[in-house]
Amino acid sequence: MNKGQTKQHIDIIRGMGIEHMIVCVNKMDVSDWDKKTFEYIKTHMDHYFKNSAFPNAEDIKFIPMSAYKGDNLTFNMDLDYYKGNCLLKEIQKYKIPQSIHQNGIEKPIRLTIKNVYRNNKGVLKGRLIEVKVEGGTVQLGTKLKVMPGSILFSVKNMYINNKAIKTAQFGDVVDLVLNMDKDTDFDMLFNGCIGNNIKFY
Repeated sequence: MNKGQTKQHIDIIRGMGIEHMIVCVNKMDVSDWDKKTFEYIKTHMDHYFKNSAFPNAEDIKFIPMSAYKGDNLTFNMDLDYYKGNCLLKEIQKYKIPQSIHQNGIEKPIRLTIKNVYRNNKGVLKGRLIEVKVEGGTVQLGTKLKVMPGSILFSVKNMYINNKAIKTAQFGDVVDLVLNMDKDTDFDMLFNGCIGNNIKFY
């Protein structure tokens, strides 16, 4: 903590305007879920949050966990010193204000590519990209341009958790099956590319 990047990352998060945080003390299985180790980290970081005037420092949750098997990540561990929620349940308590969600929907289409892959069988078949919709609404047939490279395509099919959908909105993470002219264009897509809607036909 003292020589690492944890505090630097906290300062960056604060500079981005983020006001709510959950701190996950990971790899607790390495210390056999030692209470003293968890309490030391919690006390040290809690002191830093408060001294640096981090917004809502009093409400910051600290969760001992091990991501390796999902302990306190997706299910609750039976610990004598921690009886709070696992990370998944704690995140689900936070709701995006309706005004922010509506404003995101009303913005122009903007998406970020998280994964690029081909699938030759199953429900998701074809040339696909997994994207997060950062703004607007994407529908079947929506025409998009991705930068860099000015790659053009339209949306042939869409899926969330392998379930076919017709519309994806701001905040959704969705798999898009692409309709594009050149296979070589697909090879130019990569994680981190940014897409928006454009009329090109």
